Amino acid sequence: MPLIGTKKWFEATTKAWNSDPDNVKSMAEVQESILLVVDDPPIKGLREKVESDVIDPEILKRMEAENRAELILNIEDGQIKEFRFARPDDRPTVILSGKYEEFEKVGKGEAETVWQILDAKVKFKGVLPRFATYIDEYTKLWQIIIANTEVP
Repeated sequence: MPLIGTKKWFEATTKAWNSDPDNVKSMAEVQESILLVVDDPPIKGLREKVESDVIDPEILKRMEAENRAELILNIEDGQIKEFRFARPDDRPTVILSGKYEEFEKVGKGEAETVWQILDAKVKFKGVLPRFATYIDEYTKLWQIIIANTEVP
């Protein structure tokens, strides 16, 4: 399992989703650019475990200073086309923000995406009816992300 935030982690998550035809088919109509703003990410000790070519040192420095990770997840025709750290020029259609532990609860099956949003544990900005149409698929996506995550 790849270490959170590394190139291998982004690649493994993308491959895990895209390699399952049921995942892609279930979201075939989806065209979204999702900004995940993750507060309190599990990065303590990350610097000691990675080399500078695995995570951009500037990104790691910013994550440590802000205690936040900003990730962009671009989905087209049901496939993850891009999963990486966000850049200032990204134009997300959906923004989800919350503490890592709240996303992790969804990923581990301890909570549902819809309730995390309704209970304001994860804040949502975007077109909710369109997002809600695929809420089960997004829940499965969070499960894949968490299942492919090693934390320091």
